[in-house]
Amino acid sequence: MPVVDGISAGIRMTEAVVALQSGFHRQGAFAPPPVKHRRGLSENLDAALTAIQSAAGTSVAGTAVPAGK
Repeated sequence: MPVVDGISAGIRMTEAVVALQSGFHRQGAFAPPPVKHRRGLSENLDAALTAIQSAAGTSVAGTAVPAGK
């Protein structure tokens, strides 16, 4: 009866997914959710959250993962 080591199987599956080099998903099921409108926050907090979200959106979209890293 074969026995599968869960850790080894998980590492190998992760290596296989990374080897696909599919990049970032911008549409479909794995796309980031749409921006939600916030209500009831102070102007300063709303501006800070907007700045963080826009910075995160541009840094993720423009980042490429080198092959083999």
